[in-house]
Amino acid sequence: MAYTDQSDVYLALSQEAINHAVNNIKFQRPSIFNYGTKKINEKPDLLCVPIVADSNVDRSQYVALKKPLKFHGKYNLDFGYQFENIEFKFHPVDSSINENQFQLTGTIHLGIGIPDKSILDPLIINDLNYIEPVEEITIQSEKLECFQLELRAVGHFDIVELAKNKDEKDKMVPSMLTKIDSIELKDITPIGLKNTFDIFAYDALSHIKTAVYNIHDKLKIIHLIFAPSKTVVPNPLIAENQLKLFIDTEVEVPNS
Repeated sequence: MAYTDQSDVYLALSQEAINHAVNNIKFQRPSIFNYGTKKINEKPDLLCVPIVADSNVDRSQYVALKKPLKFHGKYNLDFGYQFENIEFKFHPVDSSINENQFQLTGTIHLGIGIPDKSILDPLIINDLNYIEPVEEITIQSEKLECFQLELRAVGHFDIVELAKNKDEKDKMVPSMLTKIDSIELKDITPIGLKNTFDIFAYDALSHIKTAVYNIHDKLKIIHLIFAPSKTVVPNPLIAENQLKLFIDTEVEVPNS
């Protein structure tokens, strides 16, 4: 049976094509993949992994803002996390995913600003003397203690009716969405991780799980720009009783 026996047009996207699109989005909209506090936003070089982005992207748009981690009382800590090597897999050899499901894998780099002992000691003395700051204070640190997590998520694709755009809310069009069914996070390099650090890491992980869903939501909002391929000659091609048109795609991420 031919692919077009049950429809007018058949379109197939390989996992390589989808992963290429994800990398394009990461290059154009780094804030979907990089998160941190105000200090990290202002100094993205403090993050565990250097950000590679389009030269047209302002550095202030590299990192999506997050609130600091609660440390003790009115004291907070800076932190940041990044998603790297995000990859869709349709037929992973090491997994028993169900039919029509995909696996999403990647590495999460988490960094937390653990203050120097010389900064902590005066705060401890103040605490013992029941002296608290009037307002919340983020304890300053000049570097992040970094470690990595392995991300594994399982999801599926759905076709649903959605509004065409914000100006045409009454006009519904079929849209393909990704839906996350489960998420697993696993420590893979807990080097330097101490018992007290675990508490902060656990708090940060709650932010990360939310961000996984945020990434998959943002991946829905992309424009694919189609253009005839210049590398295939002849194009179009008539062969095997078919008119074959070879198309290249580029990814455009609209402003949010």
